[in-house]
Amino acid sequence: IPIQLGNLKELELLGLDDNGLSGNIELFQHFTNIKSLYLEDNLFTGTLTDALMISWPNLQELDLSHNLLHGHLPDDLFNVFQDLRVMDLSKNAFEGTMPIPAWENTDLQFLSLAE
Repeated sequence: IPIQLGNLKELELLGLDDNGLSGNIELFQHFTNIKSLYLEDNLFTGTLTDALMISWPNLQELDLSHNLLHGHLPDDLFNVFQDLRVMDLSKNAFEGTMPIPAWENTDLQFLSLAE
């Protein structure tokens, strides 16, 4: 991923799915205006950190499925993404339990955490 991609500060939708791309997911924290982020079917690594989530305050659709992400899902995952409608984190290596606030997000229309 070219570092210059981070210069697109006003980007609202990014689709890089099914490209075999690699790198740490934190490469995308500079997209502070992003609403829809499609990174499925790649080789991205890392964890969903608080710093990463806070950098996407307008996020509505997130597809990180079929990557190499790992770790625990943060407890405030669904508190940070209050406008979230779609989240697909399937086919990664997340562990632990689903954060309780997930069940309180009444705007969520699609959620997948399948193996």
